[in-house]
Amino acid sequence: MTAAAPNAARSAPLLDASDERVVLTLDAGGTNFAFSALQGGRLVGTPCVLPSCADDLDASLDNLVAGFERVAASVHARPVAISFAFPGPADFPNGVVFNVGNLPAYRDGVAVAAFLEDRFGLPTFLNNDGDLFALGEATAGLLPHVNRRLAEAGSTRRCRNLFAVTLGTGLGGGAVVDGRLLSGDNSAATEVWRLPSALASDRLAEEDASIRAVRRAYATESKTPLDEAPTPADIAEIAHGRTPGDRDAACGAFARLGEAVGGTIATATCFLDALVVIGGGLSGAADLFMPALCESVTASLRGPDGTAVPRVPHKVFDLRTDEGLAAFGASSEHRVAVPRGSRTIACQPDARLGVGVSLLGANHATAVGAYAYALQQIHSD
Repeated sequence: MTAAAPNAARSAPLLDASDERVVLTLDAGGTNFAFSALQGGRLVGTPCVLPSCADDLDASLDNLVAGFERVAASVHARPVAISFAFPGPADFPNGVVFNVGNLPAYRDGVAVAAFLEDRFGLPTFLNNDGDLFALGEATAGLLPHVNRRLAEAGSTRRCRNLFAVTLGTGLGGGAVVDGRLLSGDNSAATEVWRLPSALASDRLAEEDASIRAVRRAYATESKTPLDEAPTPADIAEIAHGRTPGDRDAACGAFARLGEAVGGTIATATCFLDALVVIGGGLSGAADLFMPALCESVTASLRGPDGTAVPRVPHKVFDLRTDEGLAAFGASSEHRVAVPRGSRTIACQPDARLGVGVSLLGANHATAVGAYAYALQQIHSD
């Protein structure tokens, strides 16, 4: 009996636009709580933003309730679930948050999911924002987009797995494997910010792959005091030659970012072997850091005899352009004869790694991921 081809395995579930179930979602941050509702994978009702009241637990819980009440009142169907992203550390499966960073009011442990279940009588799901961003891009973003383009090109290659990187105030990660989030035994999978930096092994990866890293690199190269360094958006404008400033330092800051992020992706690829999507505030400057990122992923390391060995076995493709997508999907099919028989077997001997930028935007992808995760959990129950 012939084994099923790998491409026949389960892929991330596509959203059903005709699904009438409504899920209330929240993207929680240290400053604001952003509430929304989705139906059929689309935003419905009226979104709502309230302060997170990070230092006042009672006020924070009051705003959690008020926000979900407002959004629920703006839709025309009773919601079936609440699903949201909340900053960790947390016991996500049990819905308990222990946050001592941007939400210090939750530092002693707060059973947020159970609190909302009791208040609204709805199943409530809590997850990491990087994980939900990954699931959103896997269900309605880059992964299905790439697979559609592959099908249109007549390629038999399909992507089933996705590794997501978010670049902003910190470095976040998430992964979807065969349509399911990779959470780990302690809900701590893909915490890539804790990896060693590709630029200095004694430094956390996040220190070279975040907003502060770009500002610090520009300040160092331009000999500007750090507290006077421009924002990354302004540094990008300098790099593009649109505003005055040290253009070499600006380009160098983003090249340094690309090298650092590329090292993180190369490490993750050794375990995940997945399509890569980049989101977050810094992703808008992808044209400035993507060349260095791709070069970093494909850099060589040394074997025991000093021979250079590619860091990953893949050829890397920039999926932001039609040319990159076409090259990624170009046929490499090869037929191999079955020993002592007349049959031949088709195979694709080359490993390919596609890297693209979020099609949905981090906030919307996170909301879509929260929606998809809730429906997966309800169905599995």
